[in-house]
Amino acid sequence: MAYRIALCEDEEFYRNELVQMLNRYSEENQDCFEIYSFKSGEELLEQYSEVYFNILFLDVEMEGLSGIGAAEKIRTQDENVVMIFVTAYEDFALEAFRVSAYQYLLKPVKYENLNMILNRVLNQIRINTIHKGLTEQFISVESTDGIIQLHTDDIIYIEKIKNRVDYHTTHRIYQSYDTVKSLIKRLNPVDFVQINQGEIVNWKKVKDISDNTILVGDVELQISRKNKKKLKERYDRDVMKTMAKKLMDKVE
Repeated sequence: MAYRIALCEDEEFYRNELVQMLNRYSEENQDCFEIYSFKSGEELLEQYSEVYFNILFLDVEMEGLSGIGAAEKIRTQDENVVMIFVTAYEDFALEAFRVSAYQYLLKPVKYENLNMILNRVLNQIRINTIHKGLTEQFISVESTDGIIQLHTDDIIYIEKIKNRVDYHTTHRIYQSYDTVKSLIKRLNPVDFVQINQGEIVNWKKVKDISDNTILVGDVELQISRKNKKKLKERYDRDVMKTMAKKLMDKVE
């Protein structure tokens, strides 16, 4: 599975150290992490609504808006993200409870502790994903033809054109009115990926990725500069996993 992880830490040393540990965990466990780093609570909140996150690491003590303050604001718009606080102090249990934090890590963060928490968190996310799978096979769309239920496997990509949303499916194009922010929250983040400001693709339909474009079905779409590296890395990992599986199947 692919997971989107945000970490908010105002000290560059701790921020880079945590990124390195997350990358190590990703490689050791063959999980795909899309990691977003933020230097302040204000910066995190400014961009939070644009991306759906599975896990959020928050430094408790930061200049300006604290981690607890940022968490309180985030909880008003996102009840599902798993929050993990990073702190030099243990005495903040009440504040953590108030924003439904999952756990905390003490600085300096030890890889063994991060490993243990991630094992538990990702296992719970996988279980929740399985339970939600049946309902997430369909998405309700209020189209110009009335309210319809689209099977997510039929969707190739979704395109925002001014105030209109076009669902490009294997059968036809359905037109609706929605926002990208709302769509991202309703769609499974593992299967649907935002490639630029106005387009979301079904990752299962991706056939190739070049420097600036992504081939989805038979359609070539532009990738934004900020998403290009992460999407290419994820695609390359998926290709390698597929090749390895085919080799193993031949051996068996």
